[in-house]
Amino acid sequence: ARQPHAHAAGSRRVRLAFINHTHPDTPHVSAMRMHYFAKAMAARGHQVVLVTGESPAHAGQGLRAGQVDEAVAGHDWAQPLVLPVLEQSGAASLGHADATGQPSLARRLRSAWRLLGGDGIHGPWVANARPLLERLAQAHAPDLVWTTFGNTSNLQLGQWLAQKSGCPWVADIKDNWCQFIPRGLRRAVAWRFRDAAGLTTNAWIHLRAATTWGGSRPASVVYSGVAETFFQARAGAQQGQHQDVLMVGSTYSESRLRELLAALKQWMDALPAPDRARLRFVYAGSDVQRVEDALQVVSLPCTCQVLRQMPVEELARRASSSLFNCYVASDTGFHHKLLELLVAGRPLVCYPDEHPESRRLATEVD
Repeated sequence: ARQPHAHAAGSRRVRLAFINHTHPDTPHVSAMRMHYFAKAMAARGHQVVLVTGESPAHAGQGLRAGQVDEAVAGHDWAQPLVLPVLEQSGAASLGHADATGQPSLARRLRSAWRLLGGDGIHGPWVANARPLLERLAQAHAPDLVWTTFGNTSNLQLGQWLAQKSGCPWVADIKDNWCQFIPRGLRRAVAWRFRDAAGLTTNAWIHLRAATTWGGSRPASVVYSGVAETFFQARAGAQQGQHQDVLMVGSTYSESRLRELLAALKQWMDALPAPDRARLRFVYAGSDVQRVEDALQVVSLPCTCQVLRQMPVEELARRASSSLFNCYVASDTGFHHKLLELLVAGRPLVCYPDEHPESRRLATEVD
């Protein structure tokens, strides 16, 4: 929520533990959902702990199990307590050695084991986190554990902490279950986590994809909020000397990326020369090499700037002052960046199309 409701008088304050491998300092959408939900719940008066991996800005500064009691006892619960797990070397569990050079069948068997019985794709983090979580179960005694699926490592730790704490846990499916879990393993992996008390997802498309979980547990869509900085940036947006065409996020498909760039080139070529001279194409995201390669094939008639992922404040400022924003869509996932870019208040181009759910959300924005 943009402005969480004040804690209701007389309602019970509960102790919550959230788990997400990606630290809030990481400039990526995978870090935001759990952190903002944790802040919203803390604003409602609950005592919230967020267990994450190390901060990319402070490597080697995670917590050990022996530091948990002091951190919990001395915390001001007006904000979530963020506990980064110290990534100690040599803590990887058996079976997580480097698989480079293994035959295809061996890699597949290895991946299947990680999903069905192992620690998932972040095995070392799972091994490092267990001692801290065991201490947290005693020091914090959570009433509820909430953990997010972008990978099964998070799910396993959430399940494990809930068992240690004797409390229920909820699985948050923020990515397409069917896209990330192989077809033949979906029901078996869901069975592994069958004791989840409920499911939340960040979109209806992801809730439908998670039907393999089955059962009668409650399931709800909880859309992620938009960071306050996007609202602030929109209010203070100013045009610079350039008119930016800003492309954001993952590009998913090389062919679709080139098609979108070709369409932009056709439009730019048709503009009067003075208007074209002011244009600047800017990309911000993780697919730097793919975009650079595509620009070698489709040469835009303007200045081009290819940037890596940037802090959310900088992204909001650029999106709010652009001529228009654009992105390449994926058929299988929900694009939270749609909501952020709608808040930015500039025209928005999506290629090739968006889901009916996303179109409905867009109609609800002025």
